[in-house]
Amino acid sequence: MLEILEIKLKTFTFKKIYTMKKLLFVSLFFCLCSVNSYSQTKLPTISSKDFSWEEKDQGQTFKVAFSYFIEDVEIPQERLNSIIMNAIIKSKYKLKNKLSFKPTKVSMYMLESGFLIDVKYSGKNSYGAESLSQSYFTFKNEDDVSVEHSFTK
Repeated sequence: MLEILEIKLKTFTFKKIYTMKKLLFVSLFFCLCSVNSYSQTKLPTISSKDFSWEEKDQGQTFKVAFSYFIEDVEIPQERLNSIIMNAIIKSKYKLKNKLSFKPTKVSMYMLESGFLIDVKYSGKNSYGAESLSQSYFTFKNEDDVSVEHSFTK
């Protein structure tokens, strides 16, 4: 009789733990899905005049002007998205206070040797004064979506 009681207790404990794990997994899955579905960043297409950029650290979404001055060359949308994101993120890391980053305009141009992307943004320096900056990056229309920093003014 004692053995039967031990078996029932083990079965009950196992079922309870299994149910708790299942519940934890399901709730974690829904939390992760809901976090990703609320992203406010909407990257532009070549015909867009502006787009939305979310800074999660600040809890704000910024409207960023967009200009596309590239003609006769097709940049696939997925590559365009990656190039714009890389340029904006690298611009953010040019600031002393990265949490104050506010992108204002992104422009893309064609050069003889490749392409240029210009990111205008504002942010605070180490003393807390807000200033406007502009970073320039070059890239090639290849599988590699990296951008190379040229200079910042």
